[in-house]
Amino acid sequence: TKDANEMRDTATTFYKNLLTSQQFSDQQIQKRKIVLDCLEHKVSYEMVESLVKGIFSTWVRAALVAVGKNVCPGNDGLSPDLFLKYWDDIVDVFTTALQEVFHLGRMPIEWNEGMIYLIPKVKGVVDDIKKWRPITLLNTVYKVYAKLLATRLQPFLPHIVHKTQTCFI
Repeated sequence: TKDANEMRDTATTFYKNLLTSQQFSDQQIQKRKIVLDCLEHKVSYEMVESLVKGIFSTWVRAALVAVGKNVCPGNDGLSPDLFLKYWDDIVDVFTTALQEVFHLGRMPIEWNEGMIYLIPKVKGVVDDIKKWRPITLLNTVYKVYAKLLATRLQPFLPHIVHKTQTCFI
């Protein structure tokens, strides 16, 4: 098809089917619980203390820099460059917002929104939806918050994730 609406509907249906999770049966949940109950807990009190520390502006700025310059913004249209350019003006408000999300355990829904684009997997003719891959452009605030959490967790991962299970760390 060459109709934009049909192409959008085809892509939406394809990826919704591909990425939708299936519900676990009661039997699957019970088996999973048995396995999880056998695992040794490896998070120490010291680790917990470190993980629940507050968020400081120096960490926020470091996370912002780590996200990188010239990255695509999400649907908010705000790039890390903009945040860095006006850092002295926004540092308190930005840090306070991230601290509030951290302490409440909930983030504004707008932070978690993204724009999904399809990018061809191969060069040449891409007439099959399977030859495209979706990528989601996330908002900069979300990226910074995720980077803060990932940076905080990173030192503890070798202690809590087995070396054979580190593929996506």
